[in-house]
Amino acid sequence: MSSIREQSVEESAAPEGRQLALASVFNCSINFAWLARLLSLFGGPRVTTASDWEPTVLLLMALLNFEAKTFFQDGTRLLSCRVTSINMWLYRRERAVVIDPVSALEEHFGDEVAYIWLKTRQLPVDQVASMYGEEGISVVVRSLLQWRAIDPTAEDWVVIVADVTAALELLRDHSSGTGVGSTLADVLEGRDIQRAERARIDLKARSDSRAQRNKGRKRSRDVEPPAGLQSGRRVRKRRN
Repeated sequence: MSSIREQSVEESAAPEGRQLALASVFNCSINFAWLARLLSLFGGPRVTTASDWEPTVLLLMALLNFEAKTFFQDGTRLLSCRVTSINMWLYRRERAVVIDPVSALEEHFGDEVAYIWLKTRQLPVDQVASMYGEEGISVVVRSLLQWRAIDPTAEDWVVIVADVTAALELLRDHSSGTGVGSTLADVLEGRDIQRAERARIDLKARSDSRAQRNKGRKRSRDVEPPAGLQSGRRVRKRRN
């Protein structure tokens, strides 16, 4: 009796298991197709200049190898991002490979991208290693390429791209449970302290610039309105 019951359980579970496998293949095909389109667009001369071609291709190949480790599935950790334009792009249908115009982006878009990567570097390496798939480190890669398209003269772009490329290569070879207590920044410094330190300095400079602007905006919001004005409605001034 028990063998018949076990057989029926296995048979009933088989279709569900097959559906899960098909879902994995479907996710893989979508993510792989997106990466192929990304390579096609940014790996060609129509968008990428000759001087940027090598770091761009190295970045994209590092991303491809990192995602291939998990067969292009979605990871267990999501990249933290509060940049409106990036989130709007992320939730487009199948992450369209487009270059947004400057008018659709934040005024200091490069600073926002640098801040995201700086905060990601400060996370435990095990956590970052799980940021594969649609809402993982690929968001940083696409944002770096978008940044370059609107700001081709930013000198620190190449430095930051090299840092992200090194991180992807490192994470590709990372084994879960190793480097416990270490941040991604710690491990990057262990690999190449000069390159990692230069990236940290450039990232911090942009992050500090961003913080100063946000602080200024907060002060301007905190200023009391002139006498006779109230938030949300117009009132008459008092007459003596």
